[in-house]
Amino acid sequence: MKHILLLIAGIFSMTLSAFDIVSGEKYRIVCNFYPAGSLCLGSEHGVSPRLYHTTEHSDCKDCWWTFTLQPDGTYSIQNALTGAYITYTTERVATSVKGLTVTDSDEGDASHWTLTAVDGTEDFYIHSTCEEALAKNDTYWNQRTDGSGLLGTYAFEGNNPNEVFSLVRQGEEGGGGNEGGGDEGDEKGYTVIDGGEDAIVVTQTGNRLTVIPAEYIEEIVITGRNSITATLIHGQTADFDQVVSYAHNDYPANENIPMFVGYKFNNKYNPQIMVDAVSDTPYSDDFTLSVDGIGRWLTASFQLSHTDAAAYIGDVRQESKVTRQRFDEPMTYTVGFPTWRRMELREYADESIAIGYMPWGRQQTVRVNWLCDTPTTEYGVPRIDIELTGYPDVPWGDTRKGGVWIGMNGKTTYENATITIDGAGIYPDLPETPMLIKGRGNSTWSGSASSKNPYHFKFETKQKPLGMTSGKHWILLSNKQSGSMTSNALGHKVSQLMGVRNPIHIIPVELYVQGSYRGSYNLCERVGFGNNNVDILDETYAAMVELDSYTDETIYHDDYFYLPAKMKDPDFDADYTGLLTPQDVMADWNNLIEKIFNTSRGYADDFMPYLDRDAITSYLSTCELNMHCELKHPKSVFFYTENVTDGFDIDAERDPTSWVAGPYWDCDWAFGYEQRYSYFETSQTEDFYTTYSIGGGDSGNNAYNFWTTLRNNAEVDKAYYYLWHDFMENRLQELLDYCDEYYEFAQKSFQHNRNTEASETDYTDYAQQAEMSKEWFRQRANYIYGNLKTYPLPETPVEPEPEYPEPDDALVGIGHIGTDTAIDATAGSNSQRYDLLGRRIISQSNGITIVDGRKVMQ
Repeated sequence: MKHILLLIAGIFSMTLSAFDIVSGEKYRIVCNFYPAGSLCLGSEHGVSPRLYHTTEHSDCKDCWWTFTLQPDGTYSIQNALTGAYITYTTERVATSVKGLTVTDSDEGDASHWTLTAVDGTEDFYIHSTCEEALAKNDTYWNQRTDGSGLLGTYAFEGNNPNEVFSLVRQGEEGGGGNEGGGDEGDEKGYTVIDGGEDAIVVTQTGNRLTVIPAEYIEEIVITGRNSITATLIHGQTADFDQVVSYAHNDYPANENIPMFVGYKFNNKYNPQIMVDAVSDTPYSDDFTLSVDGIGRWLTASFQLSHTDAAAYIGDVRQESKVTRQRFDEPMTYTVGFPTWRRMELREYADESIAIGYMPWGRQQTVRVNWLCDTPTTEYGVPRIDIELTGYPDVPWGDTRKGGVWIGMNGKTTYENATITIDGAGIYPDLPETPMLIKGRGNSTWSGSASSKNPYHFKFETKQKPLGMTSGKHWILLSNKQSGSMTSNALGHKVSQLMGVRNPIHIIPVELYVQGSYRGSYNLCERVGFGNNNVDILDETYAAMVELDSYTDETIYHDDYFYLPAKMKDPDFDADYTGLLTPQDVMADWNNLIEKIFNTSRGYADDFMPYLDRDAITSYLSTCELNMHCELKHPKSVFFYTENVTDGFDIDAERDPTSWVAGPYWDCDWAFGYEQRYSYFETSQTEDFYTTYSIGGGDSGNNAYNFWTTLRNNAEVDKAYYYLWHDFMENRLQELLDYCDEYYEFAQKSFQHNRNTEASETDYTDYAQQAEMSKEWFRQRANYIYGNLKTYPLPETPVEPEPEYPEPDDALVGIGHIGTDTAIDATAGSNSQRYDLLGRRIISQSNGITIVDGRKVMQ
């Protein structure tokens, strides 16, 4: 049989290499039996088979595939959304399909496919030449014809349409996009047939309006008292009932078309920007906002002039404070009512024509002036200058040589200093301001003047350095480990996208002390209470604990997992005058740990009422994606609660106050560093929760048991899938873009850092690391998502179609548009005159008009 198959392959000798497949380009794979459909992933469509071919055109994101040519002339085929490979298998998938599955990695011959042309056409067969497929004689792709969408491999039968496939390259199947709205035609797979500028505007009861391009229309006929039928080109027709009027270019008055009356990018919904960007002229057709953030994705907050109006980009309705878009190009909105639309005739790749509709309304274009594109400092990022005021004019250096340095009197001793910040024309400047500064950190701290050390500084009164939320305490992270200059920026970006509470903001800065350049640092908030990090209205009974086995502060251990915990807030080692004691905090924490421990031992003890489900889901998702292995030790892990006094001694009418996981902190040992002491090179497909394969852990596996008990909770597991589904659909691309954007912003500072006087000089190629980090995140995200237990996604409620009333007056028609013969139309007793395009004529008019449904020459 192998020889027969090879003979068949030899007959069709032209492979797809002759079809100019472009590496990196995206293609839809279409079976000729269902030419309007696409090959997709079953997981994205709520069906069990791994591979699923839609029977009708689908606007899904998972229908795009990339092809990689192998040395032997075969191709690997990889999904552009998830990175999954199409792979041959001898097992049936979901009990109904044989031969095909998807895998996270290239499985060699099983993942390599031969594409053979059909009789010299651009259609082709897809088949495998791996030994298992040949042995079973089921090498050729074959699409079921029963409408089930199932795809498998079977024996070759001949030129049957369900065995024949074609490719549609993204970008070659449509325009149809709006200015600033992205390549809509590429995404949707059709071309919009031009209908010209003129249009017939059909209005119906219920504030319904339809704009029909005039060049689409062959004739419009009144078919009832208030019904019309439009006969269109390409054999299309459209029926309208409850029609109030239809006329040439009879658009609503400008003042009746909705518009923006407020538009801004609020940092509450855009964690990467520090200062709100607000438009002064949101009602303009074209307006610009200046934004300080790193990263081009933004969530707009807007108000419209009418309460029931809506704003769209393309045909996607935009939700204020929710919808996220990439604003690297001008973004054009259509602002109107949900019942206003414009007709399109759409031509698909198979040359079929269909009627579609897009929103119609006022066109308003939003432009973003990215301040980070035009920095005013030498190295492109903000500059911080610190002067130790107790040592005027004394240079930085070893005290034995007459110099001074931060930490020379011990890591816990504050030095008096002033700080001045140049925001680089991006962020607000901070004039010279008094403050106190000391060393900080554990593994990153070194008691040496020559080291690139991290620092903690505080103001006497709250300040807003670089426009961040006002606070007293701030951190300068040194990122001293080789290759770590992007680790905290990317790690905390993940925490933002995963929805971790109180995310830390990372801004790269150039640091100078006593006029001496100390390197490229990150300025960020200090973890703790105070409204610039964890904002709690009443801190009277609030507490935060830090799980950390590496600290010089007082350590407490719970009675169950024996996790090392210290009091982060309140600071009982300082002059605390509040109402709590460390024993109060540990008693509440111990009660939570007891319930988690009982669950780990198989006892029915529900801990979820005392732990915030969404917060732990976001936190664990962040740690798993980042391979943040320090949870196992544990180190730099925070939990807080707003009230330690009511969580476990409650009456029937009061809910407990939950403990919240977070804030997320310290990414120096993430992204595979703990496995190979380098970043973004390993552990993309490692199981985060395996005891010993990553991260080691404490000797008794107590931390491991603690985290796996939380992760395996049924409520967390379901929330985990929902969060990851949203992340893969709506957030992953933003993270991948940020890998490039952060490097582009900070690259000059990274280069300058190589010349720092500090001994920890970093020679990492960060341009290369940006590419590595993107691929690492992509592979890791696909691995995690592909191994999650799936749950049915919540159904979006479908609003019932409203019932519209009939108009009070009957239509007075204009007859057949584009013909010489008029028809009688229902009219009142009084004669009314219309022009040939349906506009009512009040004054005397010369030429041909319609009077009482008949043409009249004046």
